[in-house]
Amino acid sequence: MEENGERRPFKALLDVGLKRTTTGARLFGALKGATDGGLYVPHNQKRFPGSHKDEDGEEQCDPEKHREYIFGQHVAKYMKELQEEDEEKYKRQFGKYIKEGVDADSLEDLYEKVHKAIRADPFVKRDPKEIGNGDKVRAKAGKPEKKSYKTLRKDKTQRVNTIKQILTARGVKTLKDWKPEEETAVVEDEAEEEEEDEEEMEDLMAEL
Repeated sequence: MEENGERRPFKALLDVGLKRTTTGARLFGALKGATDGGLYVPHNQKRFPGSHKDEDGEEQCDPEKHREYIFGQHVAKYMKELQEEDEEKYKRQFGKYIKEGVDADSLEDLYEKVHKAIRADPFVKRDPKEIGNGDKVRAKAGKPEKKSYKTLRKDKTQRVNTIKQILTARGVKTLKDWKPEEETAVVEDEAEEEEEDEEEMEDLMAEL
């Protein structure tokens, strides 16, 4: 946008949605980061950390208090208090900090390094296929892989083996012991029922 021949930064409006706009809320930290990053977001300083009303009812801001929050000193203070009160809880809650060699005293230096790195190169380098913050990648070009849950029909050998298993379960060890009229009907009925069950299962899986 240009007004009176001067170029102005991109203008954006802060939409807080259903968040509570209490003094020192984290959404105002996001607002501060956006304005420091170059966006023009109309606002005042009365909701930044450390802001308060004086005896005359005038809004007063506290730059030093605000700086403490920007450089994580409120976190450093909590780390010290927790380490003194409960060493085990401190180790559980700040285990990753400890692993990286970061303690309460070195937290401000860490924030300064991060801010410096962002100013040097504000663009996050990512793989072209990367989506968001996770390690998901876009699917390769082409048709998606087709998945089938259809049960394959049994071949002749498998069907014969199934019949043999049924006969064995009924105590028929050899064909000599087999009573054709009675047993054949039973075996055929069971084989037909099994095939019907398979076909019904195939139809159900095809509908999913």
